[in-house]
Amino acid sequence: MRRNLQLMLIGVLCLFAIAAVAAPVIRSISTRTTTTATAIDGTSKTYPLTVTVIPESGVLATAEYSTTPNAYLSPADAHWNVLNSASAVSTVMSTTLPSPVTAIRFTRVSGASAVIGEVNWMEAP
Repeated sequence: MRRNLQLMLIGVLCLFAIAAVAAPVIRSISTRTTTTATAIDGTSKTYPLTVTVIPESGVLATAEYSTTPNAYLSPADAHWNVLNSASAVSTVMSTTLPSPVTAIRFTRVSGASAVIGEVNWMEAP
């Protein structure tokens, strides 16, 4: 009887260990820009991505994505698409990108404070 309880306990502990190992890991990149646009490389991420733009007080900001090859390395040569329906936002905006992009960029359009941009994704452990 005692041996059966020990084996059952070992089995339960193994199941918990497997579940803990198999859980996805949330990864995140955050950037803060006050003058020029800041781009984040999108090529090595697991999709979907959650992109959040956080304009500080009095700031108008944009969040954009590109599928142009090397957009992260050469942002001036890339074609950029706005992430939300408005071209610029003054409040927190979050969007999910379901398919791969080469770069995501955040730009302060007006105002004296900064724009905080966050990109989150899940990876297998």
